[in-house]
Parts: sequence; structure tokens; C-alpha cells
Amino acid sequence: MRLPVHGTIILQDTLPVAEFNITKPSKRKYREKRIFLFEQIVIVSDICERAMTGLYYKYRSSIKVKTKILPDNTYWVFV
Repeated sequence: MRLPVHGTIILQDTLPVAEFNITKPSKRKYREKRIFLFEQIVIVSDICERAMTGLYYKYRSSIKVKTKILPDNTYWVFV
């Protein structure tokens, strides 16, 4: 994926996400995902760590952004 094609990065942050097990719905695992918000796309990635090189991010999914209004009346429409 070529990131410059999707515009400049607007925001990046960590988001806790709950993973559910269908056979055991009472057991939830919470993992942190890294969210990158660009002008045209939102990218969700896993946070990984290696002893030698440090942190890196593993791509998981993306959502295209169709409409945005900034800065006071901020809202996003996802496709």
C-alpha cells in the first residue's frame, strides 16, 4: 500500500479493541490497535515489538473515507 497516495496523515492513536470468542462469549481479550487517519483512508494495525529493532506495525485492515469536514464541525463518513 502506497501511503502518500492517500493524502497526509491527520491523526494517529492507540485504540483498545475487544476480541470475542463465539463459543465463550463471556471471555473477552482486549488488544491495542494503532489507528492511522489519513485524508482518504483509515488504517488499522497491530502493535508488534522485536527485541532488536523495537516497535513496528502490522497492517490489519483499512476503511476509505468519503467525506470530511474540519476543524470545528468535525465528522467523517466511511465507505
